[in-house]
Amino acid sequence: MKKWFRQNNKNSYSIAALMPLLRADLAPGPRAGIMLYSFATPQAGEVYHEVNQAREAGLDALFVAGGPHPSALPGGGPGVF
Repeated sequence: MKKWFRQNNKNSYSIAALMPLLRADLAPGPRAGIMLYSFATPQAGEVYHEVNQAREAGLDALFVAGGPHPSALPGGGPGVF
């Protein structure tokens, strides 16, 4: 299954640290396969919205969240995927 890091201008340092550990391509938005997200609390609403839209559209993807926000709130939050 294809793996993707969800890239944006706020997570480039996280992705740079993770790239050597996991072979995955960069994606500017949701793609079919395994979508890997790294985000902080200010981006949480945007990420939840994006994932919910992708699911509603029927995208065949597994969404994996990491970074400061999901690590601090592993049980979720509003709009959790």
